[in-house]
Amino acid sequence: YNWSVNCTDNVSNVGASLVYNITVNTNVAPSAPTVNITPTSPTTLQDLWCNVSINSSDGDGDAVNYSFTWYNGGVLNLSVGQSSQTYHILGGGNTTKGESWNCTVIPWDGFDNGTQASDIVTVSTGGLNVSLTSPLDNWYVNDTIRFECSASSDVALVNVTLYHNFSGSWLANGTYTTSALVYDA
Repeated sequence: YNWSVNCTDNVSNVGASLVYNITVNTNVAPSAPTVNITPTSPTTLQDLWCNVSINSSDGDGDAVNYSFTWYNGGVLNLSVGQSSQTYHILGGGNTTKGESWNCTVIPWDGFDNGTQASDIVTVSTGGLNVSLTSPLDNWYVNDTIRFECSASSDVALVNVTLYHNFSGSWLANGTYTTSALVYDA
């Protein structure tokens, strides 16, 4: 728009300002996105994914970027500036059992921030991983078998027990001797 100021005094003197070009911002800010954190019941060993599951819309067609902010118990933990990415990942090593994590997403169209949206999850325990590492499944042996396992947890381990099932019932570890006659057909 072009703007100018004119004025007239008592004796008919006329004055005019220079013409100014002033742009009036008629931008429409983007709408709030829909945000969710996955997994919804994370353990301490899992990454938290903050996802824009439904994009913001922009009434005047501007491209929308997003900024992501992570809060742990209401305290700012991490802020990621605007980008076209529709997700951000917080590594599982950053969380502890019982913490409440909030991811807030703010849409931005290059002119204005839109309405923010958030999601919250609470981190649980359950970061227990256990596996039998040796012998391998379907292993053949005609000597003493040595069993090895790997176990880890986000809390202190109390016990690791090897179970076996020879007769249809699972029994705790022990020393067992078995023998069999094998015939070649």
